[in-house]
Amino acid sequence: MPIIVKDFTWNQTDSTVFIRIPLKDGTTRSQVDFFKTNNYLKINYSPFLFEVFFWSEVKGSEIRCLFAQRQMCLEVPKLECGRQWEDLERTFESYEEKQSVRNEAIRLHQEDESLREKTNVETLRNRERESLLKSMEDHEKAKKKMSQRQEAVKLSFFRDTPSTEKKPEVGPPRFSTTLALRVAKEKEAWAKLPPPREAGTILVTFSQSSNPKREFDIAKEPNHKSGSKSAPEKDKAYLLKRGGELFHANDLEAAIEVFTHGAKRYPTDERFLNNRSACYLKAGNYHGTLEDCSQVLECLGKRGPMNNETAGKVHTRRSFALQELEMFREALIEMDAAIQYLPGNPSLIEMRERLREMVA
Repeated sequence: MPIIVKDFTWNQTDSTVFIRIPLKDGTTRSQVDFFKTNNYLKINYSPFLFEVFFWSEVKGSEIRCLFAQRQMCLEVPKLECGRQWEDLERTFESYEEKQSVRNEAIRLHQEDESLREKTNVETLRNRERESLLKSMEDHEKAKKKMSQRQEAVKLSFFRDTPSTEKKPEVGPPRFSTTLALRVAKEKEAWAKLPPPREAGTILVTFSQSSNPKREFDIAKEPNHKSGSKSAPEKDKAYLLKRGGELFHANDLEAAIEVFTHGAKRYPTDERFLNNRSACYLKAGNYHGTLEDCSQVLECLGKRGPMNNETAGKVHTRRSFALQELEMFREALIEMDAAIQYLPGNPSLIEMRERLREMVA
């Protein structure tokens, strides 16, 4: 028996219903099966089953699904815009009524699929017919063009037949002394040219660059003793403080190097990736921001309940990066997630309303 999904959340606007369904670890898009109509939706990802009978009709063919961090986000366009739903699902008086609606949805879906298949077959036949007619037309044009070319050759043959009239005789060309002298001078100049040089080898040496690639070295940092065996927590605190100072000094390249060094040295501490994502966002590396934020959320999820402030900031940062990449629908989803962790934040609520206006 499948496990019915109950722990989903939903909200709505005047034109769209948003549904968020949690996913188990490792679930991919290829493992999820969808069945959708204008009043019924079923999603199966073994061993879980999500089923909903919509409160009002929707545009089933335009339902979109986005996979975020361990959750599946659905965008369901309403058929009647401007009407607020009282609930996500409609209620039934008996199980038989519910089963009847389900069977009716399946029947309508099968009829639509049959009609679509018939339309596709007819469209394919029309294309083949048009292709055959076009091929026949091209053949006729080529045949007509060849006939015209043969006719032109015949006319040219009879037009170029030599006449019986005598042509005036042309004598031998006159000798030019000036031209002969010019040719002799050119030959003499070519004879005086030096022979081509023999092939050789050129030795090239490269000096050390005066501006080598900058790399972070903890031993060369100020206020850090070389060879000191400091406790890991003190070392973490120093790296976080040093990276923060460079970030506030707008030396983003150096700050990224410090946080990268910390992330490699302490891979279980998500603070280094979190801070580096802020550097990437300020530097304009939006794909790097999204990658680091995803790793931070993954680390936080493995520990259990997330810190609301940290998770809210990470989702906000992901939303900003997606906005810069002009992925406004995905940015709206991330902003909704951020508000769940930071409810009542006026700046985030204002940004969400602005994104909704852009998506609508």
